[in-house]
Amino acid sequence: MGTTQAAISYYMGERRGKRIRSFENNDLVRAAATDVAKGLSSGDLSGQGATAKFCQLCAKLRSSEVLCQFHRDIEKVDELCNLCVMNGC
Repeated sequence: MGTTQAAISYYMGERRGKRIRSFENNDLVRAAATDVAKGLSSGDLSGQGATAKFCQLCAKLRSSEVLCQFHRDIEKVDELCNLCVMNGC
């Protein structure tokens, strides 16, 4: 997977990636991860297809304001911030 044992230990011990764990229980994220994992393991989905599915997930998260709330949780954000709704992915 291209990840060292030390990095995995940090993630498992929540010394890294702690904030991103808030996405683990998000239904949109879980569904996308499950679809991609099944598609890649069965050979029905290419790496490019997986990337496309995660791009679709990103768009859904932005439209549901999940990313905006995450952004607000980690730093002070101006009320007029529109970073999450900018065009493009």
